[in-house]
Amino acid sequence: MHMRQFLIALSVSLAFIGTPLAADWQTYQNPRFGTVAEVPADFIAGEEPQNGDGLKFFDVDSDGEINVYGAFNVMGDDLAGYRDFLLQIYKDGGWTIGRENSGDTWFMVSAKREDRRLFLRVEHGAGCAAELLHHIEFRYPADAQKRWQSFIKHGAESLDGPCP
Repeated sequence: MHMRQFLIALSVSLAFIGTPLAADWQTYQNPRFGTVAEVPADFIAGEEPQNGDGLKFFDVDSDGEINVYGAFNVMGDDLAGYRDFLLQIYKDGGWTIGRENSGDTWFMVSAKREDRRLFLRVEHGAGCAAELLHHIEFRYPADAQKRWQSFIKHGAESLDGPCP
């Protein structure tokens, strides 16, 4: 019986190794657009830009960053057009687009460039037009991908924001 309890405890413990726990997250809310997302608590916030769009958080362990921001849709209320606009910017910047996925109120993109990886999620509120968009973007070294998977999953799932 003791061996069985030990194995259960061990398997539960191993499931959490390398995965930040709930207490290991800090919530950021952008004051200008109301964009909200959780980022790892030990990431260091950069300087807020003058336009107040959002904030970058830096991981000193892996030279990675998370950018949380809101923006008005330069394509009006066309979410697919905005996605295509951003894809072109990434392609022009030398990124190779990997996965793309989308729903009625969101889209995500992954890309790579040399030894760097990128993941972006953009969404708007369910009852809103796509005029105000909330973003979370992850940029990190390819060799840290395994570590960053939990950051991306949690951070992307936490992204939220109000209608304009």
